[in-house]
Amino acid sequence: MRFGWLVWAGLSVAACDGGGSDDGAGMDGDADTDTDTDADADPCAGVAFGVTAATGGYGYQALAEGDPVTVVHGPQGGWHIWAGGSVTGGYGTVAVLPSVSVAVDGTILGGDQPAQLVALLPSTCGGTFFGVYAYLDDFSVTGVPNQQVICQLDGVDLDLTVEIWTDFDDLDGDSFLSRDELSGETASSTVRVTAARDPYDEPLCP
Repeated sequence: MRFGWLVWAGLSVAACDGGGSDDGAGMDGDADTDTDTDADADPCAGVAFGVTAATGGYGYQALAEGDPVTVVHGPQGGWHIWAGGSVTGGYGTVAVLPSVSVAVDGTILGGDQPAQLVALLPSTCGGTFFGVYAYLDDFSVTGVPNQQVICQLDGVDLDLTVEIWTDFDDLDGDSFLSRDELSGETASSTVRVTAARDPYDEPLCP
């Protein structure tokens, strides 16, 4: 693969109110961090685990249906779309696997890639992440160069799907997470976007 599997993304965290002052764990003999004698309920209990698909290479960007998303011409010659997401009910680290398909016929452009890990800050109900690569490298049109296929995507509706998992285990020790190494709670979200051409590709497109 062209990139490693560990992604430390920037985060915008929606914190939950813990319901007490942070006066030090263990002062009253229970597991929470306040000084009263009751074990406080999880402030995020009942918050459903979920994700809303987004984008952003260098900062989180929410997406509405039909928004343009650049098909980035990467420095190693391939293409990708930046994926991100807004997570609810998530803790610690989540595994993220984005995929991209053509809306009109479901043609898969990308998705056969290792999952990428994104750290969410602890003790929160969720947060946002960005900077996940959705590689467009799972397509091939006989007799048509990939560059030409990418050129023809300009203005085409695409479905960007973001899937996340709470648990993972690198079973084969290769530092890449395949789909069969992902487990735990899972959630997914799809947003329909419009492909926008990378300015780098303008002179390369007929």
